Amino acid sequence: LRSWLFPYAYERKAGHIDALWDCFSDAQEYADSDNEYNLHKFVESFDRVLDYGSTIAQLTIGLYWIRAHKFISLDASTKRFIEKRDVRIPKDLNANQYLELIKKASAMFKTGNWHHIQSIPKLVHVAYVGADNLPPPPPTEPYTIKDILNEGCFMKEDLLKSILNRLQRRKNLILQGPPGTGKTYLAKKLAYALVGHKTSEQVRIFQFHPNISYEDFIRGWRPEGGKLVLRDGPFLNAVEYAKADPEKKFVFIIEEINRGNPANIFGEMLTLLDADKRTPEESISLSYMRDPAERVYIPDNLYVIGTMNMADRSIALVDVALRRRFSFAKLEPVFDMTWQKWVHEQFELDINILNKIGESMESLNKEITNDSRLGSNFTIGHSYLIPQKNETTDKWFQYVVQHEIGPLLEEYWFENANKAQTETRKLLSSV
Repeated sequence: LRSWLFPYAYERKAGHIDALWDCFSDAQEYADSDNEYNLHKFVESFDRVLDYGSTIAQLTIGLYWIRAHKFISLDASTKRFIEKRDVRIPKDLNANQYLELIKKASAMFKTGNWHHIQSIPKLVHVAYVGADNLPPPPPTEPYTIKDILNEGCFMKEDLLKSILNRLQRRKNLILQGPPGTGKTYLAKKLAYALVGHKTSEQVRIFQFHPNISYEDFIRGWRPEGGKLVLRDGPFLNAVEYAKADPEKKFVFIIEEINRGNPANIFGEMLTLLDADKRTPEESISLSYMRDPAERVYIPDNLYVIGTMNMADRSIALVDVALRRRFSFAKLEPVFDMTWQKWVHEQFELDINILNKIGESMESLNKEITNDSRLGSNFTIGHSYLIPQKNETTDKWFQYVVQHEIGPLLEEYWFENANKAQTETRKLLSSV
């Protein structure tokens, strides 16, 4: 009640109050329906009020009052709090810069950079009472390669370290292999090891399919409220989150990266994936720009992991340009003592029976590898043979063979049903 949003009458220009009413009306419409038309109206009326003589503090305090979850109040304490955290606020702030500031702050909420702040009202309150009175962030358990091994990754430790080193060096990694070799599982675990702890805030997952486009993944026009609105896709959002918190590492996982057309989906962003182009100096224009001066780059702290199922006949080979920007690691089925020992310890299953299962699966995979129409890319991975809790060995293995592995073999040998049935019977008889 003690705040004024305009100067005294003797200092005020004619039309100032009307301009404020227009601005607040446009602000409400933009806050309630964020489309391109409402955005344009709000930007114009916001800058017009500043031209009349309202200060940025006066104007944003008022906007915060009417839509507290949409507009940041740039009062003295909030402004000081933000600037202390290395978020620069331009001296002569205009509407577009104000909206960009809100976008950066919101990105920090989502990535957990300010662990105790998850909304604009909380930010304004914390700035007012002082950050020193807030509780410390909750401790996080470190996550390392040792944890990956303990949780059921059957690779050798040296190989796992090598794959993680390649991800750190190249920034981009594709895990490829036959079905059931734990590609998605390992992608998540590697992401956790890279960021140093298990987190959903710094690791994002997206799946490609044949209908995914550049407009879905990077940026494109979307219908909203009877109009077309320019929307950022999940990858560009991840780029902004990573930029907002450069001290942390972020990982973007793309499942089935070769099910879509990666070159078309990434568009001009494909160039920016290169590890040596992760700087503002390498920034480029996008196909859909918000303003003529906009330039985009992928920050150094954003890593990309893709997974690729080599046995899927419906997918095309990955574009050569994409291959050049990724390091590749091939995962293989593992049914040796490492797998047997882990399953035995985790599920208390008979080690002798697990040994027989392992031998039968290795024998089946040899048959698949030696088949000229199939080959090693069609072998069956160990993920099929991780039991559920409280399952007995006989029932668990029989169920997996009859309902998962058997139908897969029928698909592999669709022109030779007897072969598929014979191999299925061999597996069932092994225990």
